[in-house]
Amino acid sequence: MKQLYYLKNTDFGWERKNLAVLTRMYPRTSFEEVYSRLNGLPYAEKVLKLCSPIFPQDGYIGLSLKEWEGNSDSLKVSVQFYYEGPETLEAYGIQMAAGEMLPSVNDGLVLINESAAKAMNLEQAVGKKIVWRNKTCTVSGVVKDFFNTPPTEPVKPAFISNDEDIYKQPSRYLLVKYQSGKWEELKKFVDNMFATDFPEVRYSFDNAEEEYNKYLKTEELLLKLLSFVSVVCVLITAFGVFSLVTLSCEQRRKEVAVRKVNGARVGDILLMFVREYLLLLLLASLVAFPVGYLLMRRWLEEYTQQTTISGWIYLLVFLSMALLVLFCIGWRIWQAARQNPAEVIKSE
Repeated sequence: MKQLYYLKNTDFGWERKNLAVLTRMYPRTSFEEVYSRLNGLPYAEKVLKLCSPIFPQDGYIGLSLKEWEGNSDSLKVSVQFYYEGPETLEAYGIQMAAGEMLPSVNDGLVLINESAAKAMNLEQAVGKKIVWRNKTCTVSGVVKDFFNTPPTEPVKPAFISNDEDIYKQPSRYLLVKYQSGKWEELKKFVDNMFATDFPEVRYSFDNAEEEYNKYLKTEELLLKLLSFVSVVCVLITAFGVFSLVTLSCEQRRKEVAVRKVNGARVGDILLMFVREYLLLLLLASLVAFPVGYLLMRRWLEEYTQQTTISGWIYLLVFLSMALLVLFCIGWRIWQAARQNPAEVIKSE
């Protein structure tokens, strides 16, 4: 549960909330008209033309870089290319790790991400020269890694530029940054617009946060399954403990009566039983917690971003199970401790 919450809410290096992308428009004859209408909406804070959205991705361009300043080992690095300007990077919330952001009008400046700098063995990447398509580019900055792939996949090296000489393609997508709480209204507007004015156009209009959460379907299904199994196990445990206590109280009626005759109070009898069952719980925890930690640690290693396994979780589990045990045994032991010792000894 903690890992799923972490994946849905942690900072992955890009903004997921209040972003939507219009993709796969075909035919594209109405592209400019659609852009103009979306740009006029009062709750659309920004509408940007894109050549390659960071997320959700509709395919991507792969490059192979082998010529850059300092490549003494003849390395060859595969990178993912994004044609993005500073406004787009700002809308996505991409953060700089070093250097400067691209200018709006660009001639030969590029950005790379931290993974690309690491793959290219560039400790100081800013200012380095990279040759691609016979053009020498200069690294103006390094952006922090942004996790726009499924959470089990590592970040790919990225190469970002808005130099028209590097990528001569028209805009094919629209990025809409809208006001919080306006997604349903925006989606309805877009669907009605295409249905009424552009019925021949096929398109896809996706909410970035909802699309990313689709990556977490496996985790959500696993959580539901484990929750169901856990509830069943807890119920079986509760019935088992209650039955065990009932049998133990029945078998130890004479012992309880003798203790009461010798001055034991009801609280003393309760404490005697509680100690026994809490000791069993402690022994069970000494086995279950290390095994659970190792299994969780191994499972979390599959993710590029991982929550911490905090000690308070185990303390909370132990206290919860202790309360469950006390609830199961308390009433039955109270009954046994309240019995008249004279009648018990007579019957025995």
